[in-house]
Amino acid sequence: MASTSLLTTLLLSLLFMLSSSFSCPSHQQQALLHCKSTLTTIFNSGSNLDSWSLTSDCCSWERVTCARTRTSLSSTYLPLSLLWISIRFQWEIPGVGFLNLTKLVNLNMMENRFNGSIPSQIFRLLNLRYLCLSSNLLEGKLEPMLGSLRNLIELDFYNNHFHGPITPQLFKLKSLQYLNLGDNSLEGVLSPEDGML
Repeated sequence: MASTSLLTTLLLSLLFMLSSSFSCPSHQQQALLHCKSTLTTIFNSGSNLDSWSLTSDCCSWERVTCARTRTSLSSTYLPLSLLWISIRFQWEIPGVGFLNLTKLVNLNMMENRFNGSIPSQIFRLLNLRYLCLSSNLLEGKLEPMLGSLRNLIELDFYNNHFHGPITPQLFKLKSLQYLNLGDNSLEGVLSPEDGML
């Protein structure tokens, strides 16, 4: 009987350690709630993020997935393309909502009708591996700050209104495996070295 009780205690302890070690860091929860607040202020609606609340772990929220490394929670996946708030409105990306999402790995905001330029806060997300802003109304030049996203594996800016030269910093991204800049008004000639991505 004592061995069964000890085994039950060990299993419950292990379950508690696993569930608590896989919870959302409070600074990321606050950042995501700030992003939600910004969106709900702009649109005066819940923006389809009802599961996002201060009383629940953000790893259990819709559209958020947390991953764990050997030591701690390492990343948050926030596919904003699934917000579908309203495709009738044109709006700028609320950059301030991304300030504390320092562990963000995958940011997908395709087909949201975002306009304006890419906010500088996105270029501070140094852990990004996947950045998709395709099929929006974004405009301006490709910023040299793209070069700060050294961990990017995929970059998709297809079908926007970007113009001007392709920034050379883009081709210094050693991890980049997929690049889609099609259906924009970019100009310039790519050198053979640029094609070595």
